[in-house]
Amino acid sequence: MTPMGLIFLIAGILYMVFVGIRWLPARREEKDLQTKFGMRDYLTEIELLEDPQSIGKKIMESALVRELEMDIIEVRRNGQKFTLPPGDFVLQKRDVLKVRCDVAKIKSLRDHIRVLVSSSVKIGDNDLRETDSTLVEMVITANSEIDGKTLKDLDFRRSYRAIPLAIKHREEILHEHLYETPIRSGDVILAEVKNHFVKELKKREMEQDAPFVLISEDEMNDFDRTKFYTVLTVLFSVIILAATNVLDIMVGTMAGVIILVLLKILTMKEAYDAIHWKIFFLLAGALSLGTAMQNSGLDQMIAGNLIKIAGPFGPIAIVSGLYLITSMITEIMSNNAAAALVAPIAIATAHTMGVNHMPFLMAVTLLHPQVLLHQ
Repeated sequence: MTPMGLIFLIAGILYMVFVGIRWLPARREEKDLQTKFGMRDYLTEIELLEDPQSIGKKIMESALVRELEMDIIEVRRNGQKFTLPPGDFVLQKRDVLKVRCDVAKIKSLRDHIRVLVSSSVKIGDNDLRETDSTLVEMVITANSEIDGKTLKDLDFRRSYRAIPLAIKHREEILHEHLYETPIRSGDVILAEVKNHFVKELKKREMEQDAPFVLISEDEMNDFDRTKFYTVLTVLFSVIILAATNVLDIMVGTMAGVIILVLLKILTMKEAYDAIHWKIFFLLAGALSLGTAMQNSGLDQMIAGNLIKIAGPFGPIAIVSGLYLITSMITEIMSNNAAAALVAPIAIATAHTMGVNHMPFLMAVTLLHPQVLLHQ
């Protein structure tokens, strides 16, 4: 399959780069919560130098926090990261702080508070995905106890173990003075919450008079190199064992998943949730339908009609027709099910023409490689 696969790969890339991309709609859905809430201009990092008003002092006592009206989301110190540090966390020299603040304020007050916006750090475009926390959207419910109060009144940070990053009021998105802004029912609060506390928020959400509803989560886990390389090792091992016929692809895949579960890289719940049960039932029905087509002679009838229509244009036209049919069917069902339906037709067409069936199966295989494995 490699020669044809490479041709299709290169042709597909060239098409998307030079033609297909021009057909895509200009409007792109903003699924990322940072982008959706316009946070890129209000999140940055600063490095503490010789600042006697902040160094050696607790966050709650730091002039840095008071004057800039900012929240410290993360502190990096000597290779360590402290996510959502508490108010009594003591700041030290050379600490790098990830903060929520108006970047313009940081620039204008840089000399006054003796902080350096590091040239090695992106301003207004830093990535939140390096912390063990979760971005959540909290919609304030009608008749909520929060309605009409400010985040300061609620002691939001202590009560919800969260830092507010933005408030969406109707179509307006607020980034500043979040703790003084009255919250109304229907408002959406974008907050960063430690991963272990998300479950507690969900419990509160299920209460009868829940003050809020969580509508989305965007988990941000630390990159674990050990787990990453372990997964790569297992993946390539399965591929190599299957390619060398040492182990069946199905057995190898199942063994790989079991290994990842035993190593606690995957949980049983994650493994179970990854199974698309609808595809199982759809594939079972398609396989049965494929067998019924063979037993009833329907595959021969369809093959005969295909030869009758495309036959005058030569074998290449017939193979192209099979590829086109498979492509169209994959738009309304999974590629597994489409292959199960079209493979019998491809074999019947080849037998009717008295030629080798492999080129016909290849046309189907390019859309779903398991056809040849089954054959």
